[in-house]
This record gives sequence, C-alpha cells and structure tokens, in this order.
Amino acid sequence: MNQPAIANDSGRPVLVTGAAGFIGSHLCEALLARGRQVIGVDCFTDYYARGVKENNLRNALGQPGFRLVEADLVEADLARLLDGVEVIYHLAGQPGVRGSWGRQFEVYTRNNILATQRLLEASRAANDIPLVYASSSSAYGNRPEMPLRESAAPAPISPYGVTKLAAENLCRLYNDVYGLPTLSLRLFTVYGPRQRPDMGFQRFLRAAAAGKEIELYGDGTQTRDFTYVADVVRAFLLAGEACLARRTDVQVINIAGGTRASVNEVLAAIASLAGGELRLRRLPAQPGDVRDTWADTRLAASALGFRPEIDLPAGLDISYLLAPFLIALFFVSFFYFFFVPVKLKWFQLLTGSLITVFLWSLLRPAFSLILQLNPDYGFAFGSLKAVFLLVIWVYYFFTVMLAGAEVMANMKRKEALRFRGLFYNQKSGRKIPNKFVKVFDKGEVVFKEGEIGQEMFFILSGSAVVHKEEKILRVISEGDYFGEIAMLLNVPRTATVTVLEADTRMVCISYDNFETLLRENSDIVLTLLKEMSARLKESDKEVFPAVL
Repeated sequence: MNQPAIANDSGRPVLVTGAAGFIGSHLCEALLARGRQVIGVDCFTDYYARGVKENNLRNALGQPGFRLVEADLVEADLARLLDGVEVIYHLAGQPGVRGSWGRQFEVYTRNNILATQRLLEASRAANDIPLVYASSSSAYGNRPEMPLRESAAPAPISPYGVTKLAAENLCRLYNDVYGLPTLSLRLFTVYGPRQRPDMGFQRFLRAAAAGKEIELYGDGTQTRDFTYVADVVRAFLLAGEACLARRTDVQVINIAGGTRASVNEVLAAIASLAGGELRLRRLPAQPGDVRDTWADTRLAASALGFRPEIDLPAGLDISYLLAPFLIALFFVSFFYFFFVPVKLKWFQLLTGSLITVFLWSLLRPAFSLILQLNPDYGFAFGSLKAVFLLVIWVYYFFTVMLAGAEVMANMKRKEALRFRGLFYNQKSGRKIPNKFVKVFDKGEVVFKEGEIGQEMFFILSGSAVVHKEEKILRVISEGDYFGEIAMLLNVPRTATVTVLEADTRMVCISYDNFETLLRENSDIVLTLLKEMSARLKESDKEVFPAVL
C-alpha cells in the first residue's frame, strides 16, 4: 500500500482548513499519524450540527500535535495564522449543490471564492506557502464524453459547481502569475465514515439500518464514480508532496475510486448488507444534479502516483458494518465491565466483547440462510413460527453473553495459574512472562514501611533485605516470597524491603491474581501456612506481617 509521508518534513506545522469536516478530520488524523504538527481551522458554519463536527475532531483533539483554531477565513488574521506553516490543505467551503441556488448563492461566493482568494493572498505574502485545494467533479457539469478528463472544458450546471470552478481558476492564476505552488483536486463522490448527514450514502445507510424510507431523487439510473475517503486522504498527502517539490505543471487532477455504479446498484448493495428490501420513495431529479460522473485518473497516477485502493463493495462493508459493530462492541464491553463479578484487564474485556459481538453477527446470516431454504418458514415452524424465532433469539442472546463471560474468566484464570509453580518449584519462574517481572537495581526500595500492600513479590534471582530503619530483620533471596499478608489484608507494610544485588528479578503478583490462585488451588493455602509457621520461629513477631 502506498503510504505518503509528506516529503521534506522540516518540523514546521501544516494547516488544514475545514478541519472539522468529513474529509478534513480524516486528513488531520492521517497527518498526525505521520508525526506532523497540524493546525486545524474551522468556522463551524450551521450547514449541519456543530456537535457532529466536534465529534469528527474527537481523535485529533486528544493528540498533542493538534491545535484547533475556530476562525472565518474571510475575517481572520491570516498572516498570524500562517506564520511558520509549511503547506496548506484548503478543504473549507460551503458544500451542497441543491442549497446553492437563489439567495444562498451569496454564502457560496463568500465561503468558496472570497475565502480562497484571501488565503491565496496570505500564502503569497508568507513566502509562497504551497496550497492544495479541494475542488469538485461538479465543475464538469453534464459532459457527454466519458470518462471525464482534466482537459475537457468545464461547464458546471449548479451555482455550487460555478464557485468551485472559480476557486480552481484562482489557484491556477496565482500559480501562473506569482509562482505560488498550487494543486486542485477534483473529488468524485466521496463516501465513508463521518460523511455529512445530507449526503446520499449517509442518508441511504442510516435509513437502511433503521428500516426507514429512503428518498431517491431521479430514477436511480444516474451513475457516480464513488471514492472512499481513505483514498482521498492519500491523494491529498501525495499532492502536498508534489506542491512542496514544486511539481505543479499540472494544475487540476481528478481523484476518484475507479468504481462507476448507478444509484440503483448502490441501493441493491446496501439492501444486501441490510438483509432485506429497502423502502424507496422516488422523487423528481433536483436542479444542479449531474446525470453521470466517471473519472479518468491516469493523470493522478502519473503526476502523483495515486491509485485507488478501496473499491465500492469494500467501502460499503466498512461504512455499513463497521460502525454498528463498534457500537455493539462498546455496549457489550460496558455491560461486562459493570456486571461481570470479576475485575478484568482491558485486553480480557476486549477479547470477550469481540467474541460476543462476532457471535451475535452470525445470527442474521443464519436466519437469512433458513429463509432462503424455506421463505415461509414451512412445516418446520408452523403456526408458532414467531414464538419459535423469539425463543431462539433469547436463547442465543444469553448463550453468547455467557460464552463471552466464560472466555474472559478463563483468560483471567489462565493468567493467575501461571504463578502456581512458584510455590512448588522455583524453576517455574523461568516460564513467567516478562510483563510480570520487575528488575531492581542495587539499593532500590521495593516498598517502604507504612505503604498499603497492593501486591506480593517472589524473588527469581538476586537478594533483598527486610529492615526497620537501621535494624536488619531478614535477608531474602532466590525462591523467597514476601508481602502477601499486607496485600491480602490491605494493611500498611510494617517494614521496608531494599534490594542488595544489581539486576535482582522479582515476580509481582497482584491481589486479583493471587486470590484466583488460592481459589483454584486450595493446597497452596497449606503451603503458605507452613511457610508462615517457619517464619514465626525465625523472625521477630513484630515484623512478621510485613515479611509475609
């Protein structure tokens, strides 16, 4: 897989406008994943809910390399904003074909043309910061020849397309006249996670998942070249590299997924994923909607090295199946965390939850197979078919939940039983995973007098001394264990343990693991009692709880 890394990385930040949007938020995450410092700019227009955009940025905002600036590009102090920036990814703008008619056109000219012109001027004034612009296939309009090549004369049929083409021409102008490195990417029907609520795929998938009616404009035979958002992000990264390298002889480049399909074909694919027929309400085609799009991407391949990697079926699987899977995983994990009467580690919780959700996901295909073999339930179910299905579903639900809980319990039990051999044969310590072993330096304190006991220790190699202030109480060495009484009773340590030798290795056993070990191997209790009796004969009774 081609993974652009943004060549000539100088450590300077990059700027992403429209950072809270559908594509912009994905681009910010991709840049952060490559170690870039990112300044995200967004003015949070009211085209759709602010909360949706803030949620888009949730991952980026949690990273130290990201800074969000809420600003309007038409009014902001761009000189200050661009200070030190290495490259600009300009994705901000007013989206939507159908809303661009009438009085709203003023908003489109302001946010798509004037904002771009101001950004180009500021970029030029800041020593020609390279700029990659997010254009649209709407600039082509209804061209008769297919596939669409960048050399075709654009003829947009919507005010939105006019403003995107105008911004393209501004970028070309500043490149030709002032030598400002710019590239415009004409994006073809982008889809994927975080898509705007008004976009076709989002509406179709949301309605299909909820079993609601889908509004379809036109007869559905219109075609689109569908592009998955991850491919678009890679194209922007490659275009950024090209701009930084001053490879901008080509000014406009098609970015598409290479999968041309009719809307009817897309709906059929969604119906297959949903496991049933969709409810459609057909409406007249809307002004500004182009009839067909299909991109020639040979220029993208030669100029940028871009080739799409995710086709429409794979993209639909990710868009439709992944989100519900993650939601189910969250709720199952939540349930197990609060209702399973055992303290679990995160990987145990996640493993059990994944198995549970996976088993749940098999239920629908199983019933679909039954219905294919016997669409009317037939003689097998008879008049009680609805009750039968309900009983099967409830039984399967609880069986799967119990299976997930059993997996987690066994994982916890297996982890605890790793320590069993330590109490019978010290050579078993060689089989203990390194994550349970701590290495101490000479003079390092294992725990201090007065600390609450949280774990016990078993010495694999080296030695340590138990002492109260200056008084040495006991020297412990390979094969000895200590600290279990304070851990089990959750009381303060009554002595301090200090390491005597460099590279002393000790196994750390938590309260949960030790409790499981005692429950599974009751004979260990007898071993512990014998050890305690021996220590009583040899040790000062005052320090006995601390040593044990």
